Amino acid sequence: MEKINYSAYDLVCSLVLEDKDIDEISKELNLEKSFVITLLKKARNDYILSCDLKLYMVVGKIDKLLKRKKKRRIINNFGGRKDIIFNLICDGKSCIEICNLLGISVEAYINFLKFMYYELYLYGFDSERIYLSVVRRALIEGYKVLKSNVLSDKRKGEVDIRTSIMRLRGLNDEIVFTDSPVSAVSSIDCGNTFKFIVISDLHIGSRYENMGYVCDVYNDAVKNGISDIFVSGDFVEGCHANYSRCFPKYSSTVSQVEHVLNDYPFDKNISNHILLGNHEAFPIIVEGYDMFDDMQSRKDFDVIGYRSGYYKIKDEYISLKHEISRVINEVIDNVVLFNFIGHSHLYKCTYDGKYVTFRVPTCSDLIGHDYETIINKGYLLCEVHFNNIGKADELSVIYKDFENENVEISFERKLTK
Repeated sequence: MEKINYSAYDLVCSLVLEDKDIDEISKELNLEKSFVITLLKKARNDYILSCDLKLYMVVGKIDKLLKRKKKRRIINNFGGRKDIIFNLICDGKSCIEICNLLGISVEAYINFLKFMYYELYLYGFDSERIYLSVVRRALIEGYKVLKSNVLSDKRKGEVDIRTSIMRLRGLNDEIVFTDSPVSAVSSIDCGNTFKFIVISDLHIGSRYENMGYVCDVYNDAVKNGISDIFVSGDFVEGCHANYSRCFPKYSSTVSQVEHVLNDYPFDKNISNHILLGNHEAFPIIVEGYDMFDDMQSRKDFDVIGYRSGYYKIKDEYISLKHEISRVINEVIDNVVLFNFIGHSHLYKCTYDGKYVTFRVPTCSDLIGHDYETIINKGYLLCEVHFNNIGKADELSVIYKDFENENVEISFERKLTK
């Protein structure tokens, strides 16, 4: 006779499906009630994290046995960090941004999403269940980030840049085609010392634009003999379904671009190397307007494209990145000498002993959407020294705060012994 072994875990779950209550399960299996409850909680947790919709029926039965209160208005009452994550997702924040803002791992972020999905699926009102697709897309993005993180160590230092024409996901999940590049590469000539400034998220055309900040950046560039300014996305506000943030005369993306072309500071000795982000991409979907060509009509504007741009400086690379959640293209994010990421509106530096990544603060008067959102207003003053064979041997970055002239945070490293 074949010997079959059943664990207490499996037996408890099978009795749940027979609609047995906790007392009946305890008596039938001769187990303490407290142990039965512990097994039920474990099963519930495992089934939710499996994200298997077939098992949600079992979870619902366990919820009844554990007398868990049904939440009302789930999208406003997930609880704790799940509420914050949901609001940030709806605000267009990416997986990486949310993980950085909350100080959690990608794995933890994915688990929060799984519990949110289960609550919406099982208990959400009809009006709330439309957000299932929002959470599901966030889950897919989270898994992609998790996979790319696993592969990133293999790619560090290797520059695999695949320029392609950007495709976007439309409002009804249709594919929106463009004629503009995504993840492009360019080159910049320089001597053995390269000085530059990085700014991001100017949101020009919105009520938060601050041309005074931009003039401060230009003045510092002139003072330090800098001829290259890098912009890491969200140069203009774009429509972004948020015209209430725009001045009336700049209530269209076209008018905002004209405003930039006519009113943005100009210096014949300064070039602006511009990456376009989500606020520039969204008008392609809702207005059919791609600003890529128009932005290049100024001779001091070098627009590399959307999403990520790489600049070869001698034998090294500098990257600009800005999240665009609606990009369909498979984009490989390369880890290079200098990595500058816009979109989060805060300053942060991470260093793994060889490569350094900076979150670039906003060059605007943006405010946080709640008391927990950190907003830094400033720019990065950078300098790289190269040896005779074109390799960087020393670098420094100074974060300069617009709101407090006395605040300067320096990052300095010698790259060779």
